[in-house]
Amino acid sequence: MCYTSQCDQFAGHENTAMATKDHIFINNAEPDGSINDVVRTLCSSSFDNGRHRITLPTATAFGSLVNVSVYHEGGETFMVTDDGAAYHEITTAAANERTFSSVAKVHCARYGASFDGCSMIFMRVSGSRLRGALIAMGSLIKEVVDETIEKSFAAKVDHARERFVSHVASAFRDYERKEHAHIPGYSNTDHEIDFLVKLNGKSLAFDYFSGHGAAINSAYVKLSDIGRLEEGPAPIGVTPNPSKLGPKLTLISSVARVIAVDSDDKTYRRLAA
Repeated sequence: MCYTSQCDQFAGHENTAMATKDHIFINNAEPDGSINDVVRTLCSSSFDNGRHRITLPTATAFGSLVNVSVYHEGGETFMVTDDGAAYHEITTAAANERTFSSVAKVHCARYGASFDGCSMIFMRVSGSRLRGALIAMGSLIKEVVDETIEKSFAAKVDHARERFVSHVASAFRDYERKEHAHIPGYSNTDHEIDFLVKLNGKSLAFDYFSGHGAAINSAYVKLSDIGRLEEGPAPIGVTPNPSKLGPKLTLISSVARVIAVDSDDKTYRRLAA
């Protein structure tokens, strides 16, 4: 089996990447040995139970490299498939399976591929189309996984935020509260917080953040800047499940109080004590 680099195609080179059982090597490449060494690590293949498994130099949003399986069905027909890898990826990420199915159907239609309605993405091609099918399948797997995770994460965040708004409205229904309030931090940066609540002569700055790494870091910067104000509101971080933040819970807790979205009204009000 023989492959040519997609980059070579666009650049007009004639370099050929030839596959052995375990690795792909580039012939007639640049004379710089270090470049050759890097290229050799970009793609690998193995053969198991009649299937070639090719690992491509492409990573999904979850951080896993994309794997494509190929096997000869007979004659001129080859099956190119993800072997359920995309489905496994999204279930590992606790993404929504219905979202995966709808996203997979849309993207498969665009690529001319098929989806079995459950877990596998595949396409049947002739030997002359095998190279393009490998590239297309790699891109297809990444797009399906990334979009499924993005949509699932956004839906979870929206639902959790809705519960947060409901809890604040319930816990402080008899007190002054302002949604999407703006507070200048110690650094004079203007921060928008989800709720500013005033009760018993105190002000509470509630801000929701998800358990995603970037969201945690952003919350830390905002809450710490507000917390450094001498006469500012007490910063409070609200997140779906504080225990799942791991070591970063300590980070946020060092600059603000942290509570779970679904805490009861008494817990919310206790923050003003």
